[in-house]
Amino acid sequence: MARRALFFVPGGGGNKIEQQAREANAFYDNIGRWATENGMVGVLMQRHPGTNWDDGGKDISLMIQWMQNNISKYKGDPDRMFIWAHSAGNGPLGVYIGHPELHGPKGVGVKGAVFMSGNPVPGLGGPAGGAGGGARGGGPALAAAGSTCGVAAGSTEGLISGPSGAPPAGPRGAGGGRGGAPQPDAATLAARSNLSGFKTTKVAVLLARAELDPGVTGTMAAADIALHDELCNEDGPKAKDGVGHCPTMLFLKGESHMSEVFSIGTPDKTVSGPILAWMKKVK
Repeated sequence: MARRALFFVPGGGGNKIEQQAREANAFYDNIGRWATENGMVGVLMQRHPGTNWDDGGKDISLMIQWMQNNISKYKGDPDRMFIWAHSAGNGPLGVYIGHPELHGPKGVGVKGAVFMSGNPVPGLGGPAGGAGGGARGGGPALAAAGSTCGVAAGSTEGLISGPSGAPPAGPRGAGGGRGGAPQPDAATLAARSNLSGFKTTKVAVLLARAELDPGVTGTMAAADIALHDELCNEDGPKAKDGVGHCPTMLFLKGESHMSEVFSIGTPDKTVSGPILAWMKKVK
């Protein structure tokens, strides 16, 4: 029987996922193992810098289209695919979900998307780049998150081909990509916004936030709440979390920006338990 598939988009600066060819690398590999142990086909995406604001979204599009055509070779079900992003990985995934023009001929390709500790729609809930989010997925407080194994953010080590295969040309623009051009004007930023695509997508959305994330003060981040409210408003006064456009909210008590990742595949089910249960419920 074909199995559910789970794609994971990593956080951290520079080229990811852990392309440094280190033996016995634990970081993010635990998620692939956890997916396998729970009857899924696990796919860890390599994320790397690009020159244009939508390059990361285009990379995700290429991955999903390839999986739509090939996941069955690995006993995966192309009609039961999910995607999960952490930290800076929320930027490119937000661009992909929010821009239907990036979807391939077979459509968006995923049933559900988990956005964990990042902001997939920059500008909501405060200025882009603030404590709750920003184009990068975590704001200045998380600028160094995910720099591991001595490989600096922006490194070209392990670079692979693809729309974002070129080294970054300069400061990051809006929407999760990198670009060398000056900050775009308001009209350009509005055209690049992910929000309209989120309002129309049929992909189930789960917003997860660690209690000990930088800038979090006892509840979901302002960016999470703002996106939740925008999407729930599409369903009117009877909107219910996890139904229709209204996202599921998951506040991860006792977890930090990094422990939420490392906990997956361990006896700590704070993160993995609710997310697995949510995936099983999504139609």
